[in-house]
Amino acid sequence: MMSQISVCTIMKNEEKNLPKYLDALQCYDVEIVIVDTGSSDRSIEIAEERGIKVFRYEWKNDFSDARNYAVKLAKNDHIISLDCDEFIKRLDIEALVWIMKENPDSLGLIRFTNYMVADSEKGAYYDWIARIFDRRIFHYEGKIHEQLKPLIAEKGTKIGYHAPVEVIHTGYIADGEISETKFKRNIKMLKEELQNNPDNKYIHFQLAQELYNHENYEEAVTQFKEVLDSVTLTPGIEFHRLSVMGYADCLLHMGKHREALEVKKYVEAFGYTPDLHFLMGVAYYLNYDFMNAMQEFVTATNMDNPAKEGTNTYLPLYYIGLINEQFKNYSEAVRFYRMCGDYEPAEERLKKIMTGGENAD
Repeated sequence: MMSQISVCTIMKNEEKNLPKYLDALQCYDVEIVIVDTGSSDRSIEIAEERGIKVFRYEWKNDFSDARNYAVKLAKNDHIISLDCDEFIKRLDIEALVWIMKENPDSLGLIRFTNYMVADSEKGAYYDWIARIFDRRIFHYEGKIHEQLKPLIAEKGTKIGYHAPVEVIHTGYIADGEISETKFKRNIKMLKEELQNNPDNKYIHFQLAQELYNHENYEEAVTQFKEVLDSVTLTPGIEFHRLSVMGYADCLLHMGKHREALEVKKYVEAFGYTPDLHFLMGVAYYLNYDFMNAMQEFVTATNMDNPAKEGTNTYLPLYYIGLINEQFKNYSEAVRFYRMCGDYEPAEERLKKIMTGGENAD
């Protein structure tokens, strides 16, 4: 039976990632469509050695145009869009084809595990991203951080379904030179987009994310605040939730601990994952409000589905240990630090207690 799904990819100078990407993908019965946007390394050669035809595309400084070109080349209408640093971990084709046929006018969300450290889930964060669609109904819009939109705008987009697909993303582990080049390119393109669409809050969010990931917290917090102050925040809209989280985290990084407490007004709407409770716990802790901090950390440890690895386990447990130390409850502090596993700051606190002569078991 001929494959019913096409995986469409645009690439440039991906010789490092491409073998692993194709190893993961060629295990499945899917059509692989690769469009090259100007590689100068062995990327094209590597793909062709594996029997994959590579289509050339003249780069126009527009990611949507390149992705739509790749989608147009596919033999199937059912599309998965991936990059070369996104490796398939799980793909149930039979279930996916069924759910796509049942929900043709909805987008399919892929569960992404975003690695921050090579070959380790430590510090990873998780999200669901719309990458699965019927090309007869959807296409890409936006020159950068492109989004899937209905071809007929009046139809709108239904809430996406969770697809039986999991991906590991390693793009944030790139070396410093590559990261700096991408950062400058993305910032330039996003600012150009804002000049044309100053009221587009999603672009403000993406600019904030770029600045945040580059540890430019002062500029990032301004962009996050632009989102928070200008839209009706809606639970379930991921960039709204991430804007709340990013705003709080920027303030904490900047040492504006009192201002970070303002985020508590969003907890009722966006506290459906442990991450916001953990951040609020940190804000309370840094304001010496240990009782409210303890309550938030305990709440986080009793929740599932963290968006960031550790926010419902060793991270709040570590702070609970710190709070117990504040009250000289050393035996309890030791107990919570031990529950943190190999989390290095907890191990350091354990050593300090055990060698400092405090009454700890």
